[in-house]
Amino acid sequence: MRRRSQFDAEVEYFKGLIQLRKSHPAFRMTTADDIRHHLSFLDAPANSVAYVIKGNANGDSAGQLAVVYNANRSPVEITLPTHGNWRLLVNGVRAGNDVLEIIKGNKVTVPGLSTYVLALGDEEQGGDNPGKDPGKDPGKDPGKDPGKDPGKDSGNNPGDNPGGKPNVPSKDIQIGTKYVNGKTVINSKDLINGIKAALKAHSNIVINIGKKESVKLEFTKDQVNLIKSSGKSFYVKSNGADILVPLKAVEVKKTFVLDLRKTTYVRGSVGPAYAVNLFADGKPINKLKQKAVLSIIVDPKKVTNSSSLKVSYFNTTKKKWETVSGAVFKNGKLTVSIDRPGTYVAVEVFKSK
Repeated sequence: MRRRSQFDAEVEYFKGLIQLRKSHPAFRMTTADDIRHHLSFLDAPANSVAYVIKGNANGDSAGQLAVVYNANRSPVEITLPTHGNWRLLVNGVRAGNDVLEIIKGNKVTVPGLSTYVLALGDEEQGGDNPGKDPGKDPGKDPGKDPGKDPGKDSGNNPGDNPGGKPNVPSKDIQIGTKYVNGKTVINSKDLINGIKAALKAHSNIVINIGKKESVKLEFTKDQVNLIKSSGKSFYVKSNGADILVPLKAVEVKKTFVLDLRKTTYVRGSVGPAYAVNLFADGKPINKLKQKAVLSIIVDPKKVTNSSSLKVSYFNTTKKKWETVSGAVFKNGKLTVSIDRPGTYVAVEVFKSK
């Protein structure tokens, strides 16, 4: 309870972001066509990203929603596409459906290391006097739509076309790494540009470490928050294994480290074992609040029957290998969801006669 109380502000902030997403279907568009039609980027200074979602996207009650990420340590000014009374719903400290401030006109100044989300309803656009009580309406309108739209979108749309070629691009956005002072890191400017491209192309972000089979990759707190606020997934891709890391449930004060390391072959394996370790502020993460996705490249010369392939996890408490359920073999990779760091290996399990 004491640890929970230390992070009350952060917990409330993320609860507010979840509430906001549920209340605004525009943040839950599921097709590339919808995104291309409704989302457009705004001019923004270096190390910042700004975009607007227009046209009551996905049946949203807000005519326009503007989102600004500022990774600079100093404030930036953004020109919004429409004059009006913009309702500030997220300011980097608080988030939700409550109006934190009314920003009049079409200019907004976003503090350093902050994210702003602003809403402009149809009734407010183009008018000199948008309304006397903007704070009352936002609390009502969002409550009407969430009861209808969320049930349609989250139950049907994601399942109807999760991988359809017309709506999902064939290429993800690649970001490189560099080695600085004994650490593998990402350039923040490259990350911001990658997020911009991924949002525009409806893609995921791939951090490619090239031909290396092991990497210890460090993210700053600002980079973690930038990825989290963008809503994008990111993969770390090595020469022998890939991992999709869920950052939504990761809380850091300084740094987040992903250590993906090739270890050795074990008896019956069809590829080397990989150790996955995660650290928040130097402390190991022993259990994931959201599952990661691990893909291990399989040596085809060692495979007799691909339907017999499994992923095993070494249980350090019981000192033995255990099968992880749900592994899928496709395109030379064995992919499985994992709920904890540890050592994993692809094996072929033969049925005893």
